[in-house]
Amino acid sequence: MPSPEISLPTTIIESLNRGEISNSIEPLESFLEQHPDSNQARTILVNIYLKAQRPDQALPHLRLLAQGAKNVNAVFMLGVVSENLGFLEEARSHLERALRLDPKNYSSVEALITVSDKIAPGSTAPILAEYAIHHPENSAFLKHQENSSRILQEHLHQQLYRNREPLLFIGIGHSAGSYITSELARCLGMHMWQEPIAIGQAYHSILHGPYLDSFLTCGGVNHTHMLSSPMNQSMLEISGIDKILIHIRDPRQIALSNAHWLLELKRRHSDPGISKYEPASLLGYIPDDYFSLTFEQQVSWMIENEIPVLITWMQGWLDFCHKNAKKIKTQILRFEDFKTDQNLYFKNILDFYDIPLTEWRGDPLICTVKPDGRPGSHAFRKGKIDEWRTAMTEQQKIRCNTLVSESFLAQFGYLR
Repeated sequence: MPSPEISLPTTIIESLNRGEISNSIEPLESFLEQHPDSNQARTILVNIYLKAQRPDQALPHLRLLAQGAKNVNAVFMLGVVSENLGFLEEARSHLERALRLDPKNYSSVEALITVSDKIAPGSTAPILAEYAIHHPENSAFLKHQENSSRILQEHLHQQLYRNREPLLFIGIGHSAGSYITSELARCLGMHMWQEPIAIGQAYHSILHGPYLDSFLTCGGVNHTHMLSSPMNQSMLEISGIDKILIHIRDPRQIALSNAHWLLELKRRHSDPGISKYEPASLLGYIPDDYFSLTFEQQVSWMIENEIPVLITWMQGWLDFCHKNAKKIKTQILRFEDFKTDQNLYFKNILDFYDIPLTEWRGDPLICTVKPDGRPGSHAFRKGKIDEWRTAMTEQQKIRCNTLVSESFLAQFGYLR
């Protein structure tokens, strides 16, 4: 059983009753050093600090008060104070918890929307959608919040970013795509969407309507690997988007690159640059004994399991380009061309969107620069071209030729 609450000393109570607020701080702090479980004293001290506009001193006490799973008010106030001090990710986490504890708390919803908009404009739609599912009776409130959120998103984009064109980059392979889109955002002063418009795992992800609408409304750069499925294609056709970038790479090289990446991921699983969830995302993708295989066997596994998926992905988007040529302009970009001449690669994108070269300023508005000068949260790795020709065994190359037809390769300018 929890210990009974220890009463505050009479001297502190009398001091508070006389209105001697500032003189009560030191006695309360001393009392808490002796009785750290006194929520009453800690709550009073938090209120004093907040009234005195000293949120930084209230914060550690709020964190202790919020440890109790049922203290909704403390969790909510912790989120508000964290936002006030600029700890936005922490604030969002606390407000999400407050909303779980009290799903009908409108204040938590409003505060969570404010924080989420600050972190990533356009990210509030799923919050409202989730809330609407459980509380259809509050439709008027939700409609007001949705409209306010959309107006705020548009305002922020107009104030912060020079170019509001929506640049949708549908790419195969991850590391280079992250680098390229980060560079586009950084050098054009555009918003880099941290939340992709498609949800799900890599090449199997599907479009999410609210994310897509926010992206098209506000503009910016969005990087996705989404599947070239009939549903995704149909949603793009009716979305109103008029230009799309499709980035491809030789599937034989991607298979080899993926094998290299998984080994690197295994070595660097504790690297702060890698999401802590990324190793878990491999469960169900690679066999349990994958890392006990030799590297040759790992590459063979990638050839058998990845190349057919990549072929379907590439052919699907190429067919989409041909099918919608009159309605949606698409530009096929090749990783190999990027490696050969980055300047020309980016100039082709600017020309495609009719963006003057003078807009390419390199202002670091969005992406945090790495120590080696590379932007974004993902490192651009080796990026070799045709390494598969020397790294794969003869049997593996023969198997690649069986899976990848010469006519398929020719569509994209690749050779056997």
